[in-house]
Order: sequence, then C-alpha cells, then structure tokens
Amino acid sequence: MGNRAKRIAVIGGGIGGMTAAAALHQRGFEVSIYERAANLGGVGFGLQLGPNAVKVARAIGILAHMGHG
Repeated sequence: MGNRAKRIAVIGGGIGGMTAAAALHQRGFEVSIYERAANLGGVGFGLQLGPNAVKVARAIGILAHMGHG
C-alpha cells in the first residue's frame, strides 16, 4: 500500500465498535465510525469488565476514559 492511508469503516458506535476503532487507530488506520443513533450518550447501564478486558482497555489507552486509572 505504500504511503496510502489504511482506511477502515466500523459499523456501530457501541463499546465493541469504539474499542475496535481505538485499537485500529493506534495501529495507524484511518477509522470512520458509522452509528445509527443520532446522539451518543449515556443510556443508564453498568459495564463490568473481566481482567483480560481491563488489560486490553489499558493497552489501547481507553481505561482512563472509562472512569478507571
């Protein structure tokens, strides 16, 4: 691909789509996220992450944005 940007489309802005987008972006991809909802915001739910998910969230730099260090 040479110097061309590697482009990826992620369909869905939920926790899986946003995590995939963050990881791909860190690896040099140009990422576009497509979401059906007009606004992204809190919907009043809790999210419990297992130890391996916490390791991934920390590794890609999103753990601090999830209310943890």
